[in-house]
Amino acid sequence: MVLYFMNLEWEEYMPLRQHFLAYGDVDAPVNYRYTLLVEEIPWEKRSKNELSKYFSKLFPGALVDAYLCIDLKELDKVLQKRDDIRNKIENLVASQEGRIPEQKIGENEIKSAGLFKRDTVCEAYCRLQDELKNLNESAALKYNETLQFLTNLNGENLSELKAIVPSKAKKMTGIVKKEKFEGNEQKFKIANEWSEIASGTGFVTFNSLTVKQSAIQCELSGVLDNMVTQSAPEPSNILWENVTMSQTIQKTLRNQANILWTLGILFWSIPVAFTQAIANLEGLREDFPWLWIPDQDSALYGLLSGYLPVILYLLLMILLPIVITLSATKFIRMKSLTEIDYYLFKWHFGFQIANLWLILIGGSIFNQLDDLLSDASGVIETIASAIPGASQFFFNILLVDTFFGLVMELSQIVPVVILFILRTIKKDEKRSQRDLNSRYDAESLVWGKLFPPIIFKLLVGLVYVCIVPVIQPVCAVYFGLAFLIYKNNALHVYGQKAEGGGAY
Repeated sequence: MVLYFMNLEWEEYMPLRQHFLAYGDVDAPVNYRYTLLVEEIPWEKRSKNELSKYFSKLFPGALVDAYLCIDLKELDKVLQKRDDIRNKIENLVASQEGRIPEQKIGENEIKSAGLFKRDTVCEAYCRLQDELKNLNESAALKYNETLQFLTNLNGENLSELKAIVPSKAKKMTGIVKKEKFEGNEQKFKIANEWSEIASGTGFVTFNSLTVKQSAIQCELSGVLDNMVTQSAPEPSNILWENVTMSQTIQKTLRNQANILWTLGILFWSIPVAFTQAIANLEGLREDFPWLWIPDQDSALYGLLSGYLPVILYLLLMILLPIVITLSATKFIRMKSLTEIDYYLFKWHFGFQIANLWLILIGGSIFNQLDDLLSDASGVIETIASAIPGASQFFFNILLVDTFFGLVMELSQIVPVVILFILRTIKKDEKRSQRDLNSRYDAESLVWGKLFPPIIFKLLVGLVYVCIVPVIQPVCAVYFGLAFLIYKNNALHVYGQKAEGGGAY
């Protein structure tokens, strides 16, 4: 039956996937389908002019345009400050609507707008407007200077600049060979600024999908890890703050994060055991005598002792995807939402497997490696004998997810409670329109967070369908309700920021 329905879904999926590959997303700009994302561009090609020449020579008559991504940290800082001041002005205007201009500002407005306590409304507004004006002028100046520099760079010999510019190690220590730029300090200044802002990432647009696909499949430079190409994500799928990140550095950071997550899987028993220790009611009674705990003979005690470990386990699993996503976004600095989603899916599912092992066998995977390597058949027998004993825990997980998790998903009670608290703290009439718009933006359906727990429950159902038949109807109710609820929310609640086209 499961395979039958999976085949029906596959027959629905394949035409949609093929249509996406052929025509793309109808809501996205058409140009991105003809565009390459180019990584690890060599230094001598890191300008718009040189990059255009290079691809025009490789694909004559097919190039539409080429762009090099520029790293503008200083300009970004100014723009961030400007946005903060703008938000303060909007919050001040919204919170003071209908008041006398010279009236003193209340404590709530001081905290929300970040103002001085002695400011009047008029003084605060004028001061913030002056700051905004100065930041706008500073941002415009930095933008024009950068634009002029990039224009002048097209006339420079990038190979000469590459030889002049010092390495990052020499910049940090201050050791730079003077003979390289002695008597030509201006050239060194240009080379230094160029090395700071010119990234190894660019976008190249062609006039034909055939040419674009050829550029993806061909070795363009003849040098390992140079001019690495892939199809460009749609603009809404790109994390623009990470787009200038070097692919080489990104690989190093990814390997470091992968080591961390691998160790987390191997020693996953430690945090899980900590949650189980917290859920031990008798231990809590001894450690915290002031804490009210029901009598052992009461029905409430049995309910808490049975479901409190499950609830804490589920809370731990809710926290896990958040941490993995932060590592992909802020540490590795991946460049697209789809890439982050796939990374989350892979490691989230790995921790689900670690949970399965922990519940069945007990202890961390690391502690079982010796037994697994020395006597694999004995480990299989241990798993087989442990499966029936863990059925109650899995049954409780299914019940909690069916009658609590799915109800929470359908009702969206958490966002509603958060919105209620925010409205209680500060009424909508005193909030800026930008603040109100951001609060009502639809959230995305994160596949890497959603799918691993569902696959985990499918595995549980398949394992226990014969030896614990009572799990089968609970699984049927869960998957039936999950299909209806997630279908409803996907159509009416969630709004995807980026379309991956069913890539995985």
